[in-house]
Amino acid sequence: MVKQLKSVVYKLYILILIMIRRSDRAIMLQNCIVITGSPGTGKTLISRILSKQLQVPLIKATEIVIRYKLGSYDPESDTYDVDAEELRRVLLKVLNAPAIIDSVIPDILPQEFVELVVVLRLDPMILARRLIARNWKVKKILENVEAELLGIITYEAVEYYGLEKVVEIDTTGKSPKYLVEEIKQIIRAKNLSEYRPFTVDWLAKYEDPMKFRKQVLAMINNY
Repeated sequence: MVKQLKSVVYKLYILILIMIRRSDRAIMLQNCIVITGSPGTGKTLISRILSKQLQVPLIKATEIVIRYKLGSYDPESDTYDVDAEELRRVLLKVLNAPAIIDSVIPDILPQEFVELVVVLRLDPMILARRLIARNWKVKKILENVEAELLGIITYEAVEYYGLEKVVEIDTTGKSPKYLVEEIKQIIRAKNLSEYRPFTVDWLAKYEDPMKFRKQVLAMINNY
């Protein structure tokens, strides 16, 4: 009896796996999905998982910038200054099929090549802890957490692609697996109302940006 029960459970497990895989294959991308957001929000991991599950190529913008020497390194801010127009031109040469694009720059492709832009958001105080743990320079940490506080990347994405193609997801407290399923559900249902831009408002939580900055600086000094 126990063996029979185990056999039934195992068969159900296999059936569920098959259904999940078929469901993922049923998601046919017409154009690219751009996964963007502040550094530290989980773009790279989520993009990799999503690419694998949807069985489409993954293109990392940082790798393109380095490979084709598109940016000039700024040692003061510890970042690459990239010409977005030049990056778009090179990407269009590399791109030969719908893909997942992992990029901190939201306006990375012309509008007609993009099906959806997913802006990953994260509580900026949690983001600060993550960036501090990376031993980033103070200026670079402040620039990124304050950009997250103000929703700069969402604004840039909407300005370039329009409201219809952009969604934002609060990643705070969510696992990568859960977030990938959330993104796939958005692609399947095409119901973006719950994830419309500017629904995430960190200024409602951290009302005083100067006080927020002081808290982040105190965290850096105590690390």
